Amino acid sequence: KTLFPGNNTVKNCSIYDFGRIFRTYQSGIMISGVGNRAEYNTVHDAPHSGVRFSGNDNVITRNEIYNVVLECSDSGAIYTGRDWTAWGNEISYNYMHDIKKNPELTNFTVSAVYLDDTETGATVKNNYFENCTQAVLAGGGCGNKIINNTMVECDNGIDYDQRGVTGEWGHSGVIAGGTAYDNAVAFFSDSAIDLQLWKSKYDGLSELLSDIEQYQADSSHETGYPKNAEISGNGFFGTTVENEDYNNISRYVPQFGKVENNTFSKQYTAPEKPECGADK
Repeated sequence: KTLFPGNNTVKNCSIYDFGRIFRTYQSGIMISGVGNRAEYNTVHDAPHSGVRFSGNDNVITRNEIYNVVLECSDSGAIYTGRDWTAWGNEISYNYMHDIKKNPELTNFTVSAVYLDDTETGATVKNNYFENCTQAVLAGGGCGNKIINNTMVECDNGIDYDQRGVTGEWGHSGVIAGGTAYDNAVAFFSDSAIDLQLWKSKYDGLSELLSDIEQYQADSSHETGYPKNAEISGNGFFGTTVENEDYNNISRYVPQFGKVENNTFSKQYTAPEKPECGADK
C-alpha cells in the first residue's frame, strides 16, 4: 500500500523441469509485492508458465525463457492478470524463444508475454521474441506499453484487445461485478493508501480512478476502454509478416493511446539479441 520496495532478487539461476506434480500455476519464478527483480535467469521446460508476477514496480529482465507452456493453452510464458492496482511492472531485455502452442490443443493460444483480463500499467520493452506462437497478448487494460521489441518468425505479433468494453465477452467477468473492478474499488478505498503518491507515480492511473468514480455513480459510464496504451517502435520480421495486419489491435488502442513507428518486413537481418540468461 505504501509502495515500499522489497528489493529481493532472483538472479543467475537455471530453473527447469518444474511443475512435475501439479501441472499448472507452479511457475519457475513467482514475484509479488513491490520492487523485486528476476534477472539473468534461464527458465525452460515446463508444462505451464515460466514466470508469474503481481504487485508493483517489479522488474523481469535479461532472462532467457524457452520450451514452457508445453501442455496448456490460454497461457503465457510470463503471465499476470486481472489487477487494476498492478502498475509500474517492467518486462525488458528478455530473450524468449520456442514458445509454441501444443498442436494437440485446439482452443485458444499461448503467448510469450500475457497480460490477462484488463491487467494495467505494465511495460514490455526491448525484448527479443523468436519462434513463438504469439509474442504479446494484452487482454484489454489501460496504461500498458509495448515498445521497442523485436519479433522474429513468430506466428503472430501483438494482440491488444478490448475485452473490458461493455458488450465484449470479458466485461461481465472483470468489470460488471467482476474481480478486477471490485478488487480495485476495495483497494483504492483503503485510507492507508496515499492516492496522490500513486497518481504522481503512474501515468494513466488518475484517469482510471476517475472512471471508477463515475462508474460508481452511474453504471452506464464506460470504465473498460484500453486507455493510455502504447504500441510503438516494435520490429516484426519473418515469413508470416506482411503489414500491420500481422497484429490484432483493438481500434480503441490508437483512439485512447497511440500505435506508431512499428516496422514490418519479410526480408531482414536479425537484430542482435540482448545479453541474458544465467552465467552472464
